[in-house]
Amino acid sequence: MTAVQLCCCNLHILKCANFIAFIGIGIFSWIFVCLWIPSPTLLTWIYAPLCAAFILAFIFIFVGVKKMNSGWLAAAQFILGINIGVSLLLAILSIFIAIYTPYSTVNDHIDKQDHDIKKAEKKVQFQYFVMAFFITIFLVWAIFVLIVIKKSREYLKQNSQRICSLSEYPFVVNFNTVSPPSYSKDSEKNASKKQINAPIYDVRFCRFL
Repeated sequence: MTAVQLCCCNLHILKCANFIAFIGIGIFSWIFVCLWIPSPTLLTWIYAPLCAAFILAFIFIFVGVKKMNSGWLAAAQFILGINIGVSLLLAILSIFIAIYTPYSTVNDHIDKQDHDIKKAEKKVQFQYFVMAFFITIFLVWAIFVLIVIKKSREYLKQNSQRICSLSEYPFVVNFNTVSPPSYSKDSEKNASKKQINAPIYDVRFCRFL
């Protein structure tokens, strides 16, 4: 019998996956809408597809848990893996821009908001450090979600195999014949009726725990 797997806060692994999917859909839907409220920028076109992919992955988790199908969880795991890789590259790029502050980035900021180069440079550094910080938080959370998905898939696979084994082999029949008792020639002659010697089958039922 498969042991009950627990996630954080003594929740069952499937309930934990369902809760994470519900929270993830809500958070990334809010972020996706907020990206389009101001005028779209380059960051909007970068992060909007990532948010849409995260929303799709969490929908797959929700459907997979509801249908008890590990295939949906595998698709969600694949999408999250790609998003983690892309987000990691964006976090590294944000830290690089915040440290080295390329002149083109500072120049664009000066033309739009401020004419002081040093002040604009500090603003650019602050913005990209904050961006890298939030991306890192989402990376840690996405890795945690991957771990939960992996455990959920293992749980569903183990239970599906157990259900199949019970449905296909409810009992085992052992057709080992039991030899009938031997009779001597004298007893056969003295017997008034002929006994029919038929093989006796030993049927044994095996219960699966």
